[in-house]
Amino acid sequence: MSSTISFTASMLIVGSLGFGAYQVGQSAWDVDVSAPHGDTRLPVEPIAAEFRPKVRLVADGVGEAKPQPFLAAPAVGTWTRLADAPDGRFRAGVAAVDGKLYVLSGIDWWRSYESTLIYDPAALSWEVGANIHTVRSGPATGVIDGKVYVAGGGSPGFGWPKLSSTEVYDPVTDSWSACADMPSPRGFLGALGGGSATDGKLYALGGETPAGGLSKANEAYDPATDSWEGRADIPEHRADHAVVAVHNEIYVLGGEDVDWQATDSVFIYSPRTDTWREGAPMPVSREGFMASVVNNRIYVIGGSVPAVHVYDLASDAWTTGPNLQTTEPGLFGAAIDGRIYAIGGILERAGVFEVLDTGFRDLAISPAGKNVSTWGGLKRL
Repeated sequence: MSSTISFTASMLIVGSLGFGAYQVGQSAWDVDVSAPHGDTRLPVEPIAAEFRPKVRLVADGVGEAKPQPFLAAPAVGTWTRLADAPDGRFRAGVAAVDGKLYVLSGIDWWRSYESTLIYDPAALSWEVGANIHTVRSGPATGVIDGKVYVAGGGSPGFGWPKLSSTEVYDPVTDSWSACADMPSPRGFLGALGGGSATDGKLYALGGETPAGGLSKANEAYDPATDSWEGRADIPEHRADHAVVAVHNEIYVLGGEDVDWQATDSVFIYSPRTDTWREGAPMPVSREGFMASVVNNRIYVIGGSVPAVHVYDLASDAWTTGPNLQTTEPGLFGAAIDGRIYAIGGILERAGVFEVLDTGFRDLAISPAGKNVSTWGGLKRL
C-alpha cells in the first residue's frame, strides 16, 4: 500500500491509528486513517477520545475535528483515570451492550442501590436508567440477545440474605422484568464484569449459600423457556470469583475456596459436553476481582493485587499487564471495543473510574457505513 502526502501550512502528527494534520491557518485538525487494503478513508474514533480532538463524521465518511487544543493521548497499555462514577457502589452487576456500559444494582458501606447506571464512552457521560426490582450485590450477570440478565446475589439485611430471584433488563425499553427463580439461592457468584452467558443461556456458578457455606452448583437459565436446569458442578467450591464466557466455554477464575482462602485456580466449562477441565492457574491468588475478554485474552484485574494478569487462550499461559493505580476487592467493569473499564471498590477506590486501552479494536466501519470487518489488534498487550 502506498500513500502520497502533500504538505501545506500544517503539522503532521503520525500515530498508531493513522495521522492527523493541524491546519495552522484554520486553527483546526483534519483527521485521517488508512484502511488495511487500499487508501480508503474511514471514519475515525481516536484512541482515548477523552484526550484527543472530538471527531465528527461527515457524509463521505471522512473524520473532521472541531477546532480545539490538542492534548496528547495516554499511551496504549496504560490505565487512565476518568471522571469519577456517579456514586460509590461496589459489587455491582455489569455488562456491555451496543457500546454502552450498564451498572446494575450494587452496594456501598451505607446503602444498596436499585438504580441502573449507563455509561456512554462516545459521549463521555452517565445516565440513570430504570430501577431493578430487587436490589442485590454480587449477582451472576450475562448478556443474551441484547438483554442483560442478573440472578442471585446478596440482599440488604443481616448476613446479606441470599437471593434466588432472576431479572432481565432491556436497554431498548429501559425496563426490568422478572424471570423464573434460580433453584438454589446464592450470593457472591462472581461474574463481576465478564458475564456468564453463552450458547443462549445464563450460568450461575458457585457462590455463598444461605447457610453460610460455599457452593459448587452450576445452574443454567434458558430465556426461551424461562426455566433453569442443573448442570455439572464446578470441581471445587467457589465464591467471590470471576467468570467470563469466550468461544462457547466458561472460565471460572480464582475466588475463595472451601476454607475461605483466595485461590489461583482456573476451571473451564464446556456447555456442549457438560464437562470441566483445568486451565493454567493464575500467577497469584485473587478474590473479589473482575475479568474481561479482549482479543482472545482474559484480563484479570483487582482484588487485593495491583498487577493485571493476562491469559492467552491459544497458549494457555499468563503474562503481566500494567498495574492499576489503586486496587481493592469489590471493583467491577467490562470491556468495550478493546478498552477495559474498571469501576469502584470497597474503600479508597469508591467511585474511581479507570480505563485500560489494550490497543485492540473490535470492528471497522466502511465509508459507506454498512460493511463491517474485523481488523485485528493495533498492539499486543
